[in-house]
Amino acid sequence: AGLPVIISHEVGIHADITAAAAGIVGPPGPTAFAGAVARMLDLRVRAEMGGRARPLAESEYSSQVMGGRLEALYRRITDGDVRPRH
Repeated sequence: AGLPVIISHEVGIHADITAAAAGIVGPPGPTAFAGAVARMLDLRVRAEMGGRARPLAESEYSSQVMGGRLEALYRRITDGDVRPRH
């Protein structure tokens, strides 16, 4: 299984983590972080989130996927297409 994450909603991948239920997303700060760590102490919670984290990491954030995205960005830049894509 994969490893779940604890991140704040200010981290760029927070929407993916939330959608996949692959970790805990919350507000920044020590109190929220401590609460998330306490939740992760539950083995069942960790296992369920971790089981969803691995497929997300492999499909969206593997070195092959990220390399392909970077290559596509470089191609757009060298082709003169520098408009943001969302």
